[in-house]
Amino acid sequence: MVKTMHEITVFVPFIQCLDIDDAEILTITRPLDKKEYSIFFKMVHHVIDRWHHAVSNMAPSIYAEYHTHRGILRDVETQFKILLVDDGEKFLQTKHILSNQMNAIHIIFSSYASAFKDNEDVSLFYYNIPSILQRSFESICNGDV
Repeated sequence: MVKTMHEITVFVPFIQCLDIDDAEILTITRPLDKKEYSIFFKMVHHVIDRWHHAVSNMAPSIYAEYHTHRGILRDVETQFKILLVDDGEKFLQTKHILSNQMNAIHIIFSSYASAFKDNEDVSLFYYNIPSILQRSFESICNGDV
């Protein structure tokens, strides 16, 4: 359990999805393998759902961002799917689009981490999610996938 900035108790295993099979994919320190993308994005959707469930109790206005965050993640997932199958002209366009969307992902998960700045483990958990995506993006762009 962790106390947040407004002293609301949050059950850490819940927000880190530790009760769901495949949760370990959220803590890897390498790029995703091609077969791991669908599992990873499914888990990140759970993370968004659970963060909003836990933290929106502190400030109901936070919930207003829920659908935006899920939509950005869906867009990023779509762009990754395109990158993984196309290495032609669409690849360059998709790479540019995804590069911009990655900035939004970093901002979202940095804001999630900031709600738990007093708990380094929880903060690192949230910071790791965009790091996995960034490493995976760079791996695809370098032709390593």
